[in-house]
Amino acid sequence: MSGSSNYVYRIEETVAYIEQHLSEELKLQDISQIACFSPYHFHRIFTSIVGETPYEYITRLRLEKAANMLTKMNNLSITQIAFSCGFSSPATFARAFKKYYGVSGSKYRDSGGEVQGKQHVFAFDAEAIEKKIHLQVSIENLPGYTVAYVANLKGYSLSSICKAWNKLMSWGRERCLLDSTTMIGVSFDDPTITQEEKCRYHACVVVPDNVAITESDRGVGKEYIPSGEYAVGRAVCHAEEIRLAYRYLYGKWFPENGYQPADTFSYELYRALPSEENGYTYTIEVCIPLKPI
Repeated sequence: MSGSSNYVYRIEETVAYIEQHLSEELKLQDISQIACFSPYHFHRIFTSIVGETPYEYITRLRLEKAANMLTKMNNLSITQIAFSCGFSSPATFARAFKKYYGVSGSKYRDSGGEVQGKQHVFAFDAEAIEKKIHLQVSIENLPGYTVAYVANLKGYSLSSICKAWNKLMSWGRERCLLDSTTMIGVSFDDPTITQEEKCRYHACVVVPDNVAITESDRGVGKEYIPSGEYAVGRAVCHAEEIRLAYRYLYGKWFPENGYQPADTFSYELYRALPSEENGYTYTIEVCIPLKPI
């Protein structure tokens, strides 16, 4: 592995750790050890590769997680949300939130996420979405999946996502892991809250539990998608229309059916990939973990 690839791999490992421990105290001394750099060098390397300082990156993820919770988990108080997102106090959260979004957390919640003239995801024509992407929704108990993944931290553009998939497919073919595999996409961010170019996506394939991932695997990681009860939205759509399924589920289905999203990540199961025969459409299942209100 080249020196630059080694650096990127170590920073990607750190990013994954941060994402999984947002609610905990994250000290520079501790997270730099994940990457095996001294704190001084880690700060510079992280900033150069990610484009934000570690503090800026952690704070942004916490605030964006809080914004999601404010609009989608109305049963939680702002104080509960502040602590669950890793802020040390409600006052610290309040200052950071207003500085980032320009309004208080309570005003953001009351407006449904409309800030600085930008309308939130929930203003849409639900009936038109149902018809456009042939959406059907059910509640299902889904199994857990052990997956190998390649992270894309450069937004939801099709070109950047395809690069992650191409890298993962090449890795899987070398190890004969792609026979009858399940393909999953994990979209961590809501593009109405997170800047489009900073949205995080993992391209994933299901692998046996005993598959080992090492530093020589060049940016491929391993994670577990938990089992549980999910709202499953089945749709036939083009790539740019996948977000419509999320809009419908969060904006109409959850509020009308007595559930709220559970605090774990959602994902997309790809049942059929684009081809000339199917009009270059995806057949997908958008799976959002749920719990009663």
